[in-house]
Amino acid sequence: MTGSSRRELLWHAWAQAALWLCIALLANHLSSAMFVRVDLTSEGLYTLSTAAKSSVRRLDKPLVANVFISDGLEAPYNNHRQAVIEKLEELRAWSGGRLEIRYTDPSDDASQADAERFGIQPVQYRFRSSARQELKWVWLGVSLTYGNRREVVSPIAHLETLEYELVRAIRRVTTETDDRQIVGYTQGSGEPDLASFTDQKNPLHQLRKQIESTHDFVPVVLGADGGVPENIDALLVIGPQNPVSPRAQYQIDQFVMGGGPTAFFISTIRPDWRRYRASEVPHGMQAQLAHYGLSFGRSVLLDRQSNEKLPVYVRVGGQLQVAEVNHPMAIVSRNMSPSSPAVRGLDALILPFATAVSVAKDLPPERRGSVWAHTGAGAVTTDSFPSLDFKELAEPIDGEVAGPFPVAVAVSGVFDSWFAERPVPPPPGRTEALAEDDKIVAGVPGRIVAVGSADFVANNHAFVLNTVDWLLQDASLIEIRSRKVGFAELDAPDAAQAMPIKLGMAGLPFGLLILLSFLRVRGRQ
Repeated sequence: MTGSSRRELLWHAWAQAALWLCIALLANHLSSAMFVRVDLTSEGLYTLSTAAKSSVRRLDKPLVANVFISDGLEAPYNNHRQAVIEKLEELRAWSGGRLEIRYTDPSDDASQADAERFGIQPVQYRFRSSARQELKWVWLGVSLTYGNRREVVSPIAHLETLEYELVRAIRRVTTETDDRQIVGYTQGSGEPDLASFTDQKNPLHQLRKQIESTHDFVPVVLGADGGVPENIDALLVIGPQNPVSPRAQYQIDQFVMGGGPTAFFISTIRPDWRRYRASEVPHGMQAQLAHYGLSFGRSVLLDRQSNEKLPVYVRVGGQLQVAEVNHPMAIVSRNMSPSSPAVRGLDALILPFATAVSVAKDLPPERRGSVWAHTGAGAVTTDSFPSLDFKELAEPIDGEVAGPFPVAVAVSGVFDSWFAERPVPPPPGRTEALAEDDKIVAGVPGRIVAVGSADFVANNHAFVLNTVDWLLQDASLIEIRSRKVGFAELDAPDAAQAMPIKLGMAGLPFGLLILLSFLRVRGRQ
């Protein structure tokens, strides 16, 4: 080979190397601008939801995520740092580079001071094993900064709801205060004032904080002049204990006629611990709700098979003491409609002191109803108001009717006014008839949800949050909240399939070993 040929070959080799280097650099640049992830789960649990993608796509300025998660934690927090970083990295890929991630291990005083400056407080961490015990303060939070606004996700205790918590925080920090939707809860008929519950461990305080993380949540006092304020986007009627005045019923009716979405969490029975019996709640809303197509029963629901613990008074040595016992009047429902978004992904609903609520069978064509949840087949209903003694309730009651029964329903469409043929009720202190010029007789399309238990609200936060989103027609947050990231359970094979599976698992390795040995011997021959 001549010298010129060698130089030509060497030049070609260097040219190929340079070309491959350029291709590698170009591929690396393109891969940084593109994002591809393959999710092999059947329900796409590890794929970002549409709501998550849209929440970061609409960023018009940098969003900074400051992550403060202590390193070196034991299970179940050992994977939190990696999971949070991976989720934020995925969000950053869809943000077009507007999401910036800053990670800090708060292991020293300076970084811990930074965490608290960003609004993240430490939580107590306990670990115990056969070899050692550990008790210390750790940091598990993310602080999102968008311009001059800040939102904190802390503590991150469960990875199952990580995407929902992050997206909810991103929405809150990127939404102007004037654009937030307003959810109202009624007052004036003995309903609980959710703003009065300040203990952080109280479930109603926790629910209020969860709603306030994405919406403004305000009380709406009914019964006086005016009506439901025009800026209210959805209304919750939670557990009126006193008769709802005709004026308040009229104000609710006009809100519904104006297309205002409304949820009724109403009990028609309540515990009377002095008499140790159930008693009727005289709210007087049954006729109005039946007019809309929702029928609340007055019968007491019991379930001796599927129930939850209740703190009840029991007699010990002639004295009453509080004890937690499984009570037939604390019903647990696991029979939920898979097509209803508000219950999708929920395992169970707890309904203390509940009555059945159903949808009318003869709804007009412009209105449609659906049942979101039933009791189990073991539930029964009785027209009597029985004793609260769980031992007495363990025995059948004369005249009880077997279930299942609907306990959570929804109706949507066009409603007609309950006061179409009735005069406008005057506010307290006035007796003269009021002008009916502003009364709405035929409504516009709206949505109503009804649950036959007021105590349901404190025990089923996810359902209430899903209901608020459904009323406001924001199905995207329901989609995220209903996703459960975890290990899928394997279905146990029946007896006929078990033996072949066992033989296959035990015999297949030995069969392969024998086959390889045979092939090796044949190869040598």
